[in-house]
Amino acid sequence: MTERDHCGINEEDVRSAHRRDAWHTEAANPQCEPGGRRGGRHRELEAGFGITLVAAPEREAALALVAPEREAASQAPRQILQWSVTAEQQQDRPDTWFDEHDDGFSVGWPGYADFRFRVGDDPALTARSTSITEHQALLASILSIIPLGLPLLGLEPLHGAAVGCQDGALLLIGDSGAGKSTLSREFVRRRATFLSDDVCAIGERSLLWPGPPLSCHHEASDLTVGMYGDKHVARLPRAVCPQNVPVAATVFLSPALGCDLEFTTLSAAESFALLLRHARTPSLFVAKRLRRQFAFVAALSTTPSFVAHYDTGCHRPEQVADALARSAGLVELMG
Repeated sequence: MTERDHCGINEEDVRSAHRRDAWHTEAANPQCEPGGRRGGRHRELEAGFGITLVAAPEREAALALVAPEREAASQAPRQILQWSVTAEQQQDRPDTWFDEHDDGFSVGWPGYADFRFRVGDDPALTARSTSITEHQALLASILSIIPLGLPLLGLEPLHGAAVGCQDGALLLIGDSGAGKSTLSREFVRRRATFLSDDVCAIGERSLLWPGPPLSCHHEASDLTVGMYGDKHVARLPRAVCPQNVPVAATVFLSPALGCDLEFTTLSAAESFALLLRHARTPSLFVAKRLRRQFAFVAALSTTPSFVAHYDTGCHRPEQVADALARSAGLVELMG
């Protein structure tokens, strides 16, 4: 398989599953610190969703390509994972595979890489491959593997982008091709804060845990740090909101050919149903996540929710953004 096929574990379940300096050297410490941090000298990367990856200093050449310049986080990480990659043969399996374990999961794409995500007493994320570079393994770890593991870390992932405003986070929920990234870029152009490009990770009290400061585009730019699948991955110069954020409003994007530009206000029950529909990989970790998923979605559905109807062929992103901001009462995001 190619890197382009990296959108999921199988045809259904994981189609969606893709200021100090951000890197700094820690002093030697023989003790294992809370959250899984190891003793010894290492490099750290804030990988989004409250997760910090820790790697040996010799990985710096590849990892520094992804390390964004950002302000120091104002809160402790939700989870620290030891990250490593080894040049070893993959498991001999003919198709894409996924195995759940008591302490995490394993997943593999033949001809690409195998990954092991582990929580508990020895939290780690490891990649094994002879086909890809360390840099490619890191992008896969951040953009696909970590989102898969979010339910194991107490977060519920939704298909969506998010931007920050004065009142909190604006969630832009929708299917692939609905315009989530396009609208989020339009809001960022209006001085909104970038929070997430593809995954909205919801935690307790309807708090959004911002994703990695990476954005995927069909076009290359000066910020491009690599390719993932058929998209260019751009590293944002600075992420200014590393802490979790309350959700101000949720907008479900529903583009359709020939429709008018309009917004419909949803009841809590209607929002609840749509949020469940847009949960990522809902058939994974069912026993571990179901009760929490319903509780988180029920709480989130009580925040203001709308459906945005528009025609991408007729309505420009700035038109949709203006109408959206007006409907949601987010005056500061109006053009």
